[in-house]
Parts: sequence; C-alpha cells; structure tokens
Amino acid sequence: MLFEWPQIWGFGLAFVGLVFLLRRKIDVGIQGRPTSYVVTGKWAIILSLLTIVLGLFVGFQVPKQLKIDSCLDNGGKYNYQKSLCEHN
Repeated sequence: MLFEWPQIWGFGLAFVGLVFLLRRKIDVGIQGRPTSYVVTGKWAIILSLLTIVLGLFVGFQVPKQLKIDSCLDNGGKYNYQKSLCEHN
C-alpha cells in the first residue's frame, strides 16, 4: 500500500503521542535552549492520548477528505456509497 503525506504525518503524530505516553514526561520549550516547562503525571497522559487520537484522525480521515475535495475541484460528483468519483 502506498502512503500519502497526510497519513505519514498523522501516524508520525500518533507515534510521538505514544512516546510521550511511555515516558509520561513532556518537555516543552525550544530545542537547544533550557526547558521552559515540563508536563508530568495525569496531564502528560491526557496530552499523550489526545496526540494519539489526533494523529490517528489525521492519518485515516484527512486522506479521504482530500480525495473527495480533489474530485469536487475537478468537476466530478463524489459517490459516497461506492467511494468513487463520477464524471459525467
């Protein structure tokens, strides 16, 4: 299966969320400078789970919406039952 960029970004974001979840510590700040703030405990878990959910949403839903948008931009009619672009 060939992956598109939104899927790669989405699954990458979900992976980052998984790493945060395993570490249970999120360092917030600019790379190369001292850490400004550290999120730990239950807030790190909540933020990690939200990141995972957002990543999976982007990975699965955005490519479908881009396909529909591309069909409509090219003057087609998208058939939602068949998941096909129809040109008349």
